[in-house]
Amino acid sequence: ELVPSQVASGGNGADIGDLSDEEFRKEFSTFVETMKAKENVKKIMFQLERVAPALYEALVSERDAYMAAGLNGLNEIETIVAVMGVAHVD
Repeated sequence: ELVPSQVASGGNGADIGDLSDEEFRKEFSTFVETMKAKENVKKIMFQLERVAPALYEALVSERDAYMAAGLNGLNEIETIVAVMGVAHVD
């Protein structure tokens, strides 16, 4: 499990400045894929809501309400496909 302090170290304890471009790309790609896992996104959103409720409100709750209102306005359309980020699914 990666934690925020590991981002700057490339996840392996090495200073990020010590990594080659290729090593950085690989470490960063691994980190991004880890963060995209639904369970990790849930954990991040829970922590964000706990430590920065106003930011959570602006980034997640208000966006959810905006998207829902937009979709509700399309009720005359028979089939609607909505694509949203994983943080907005639950």
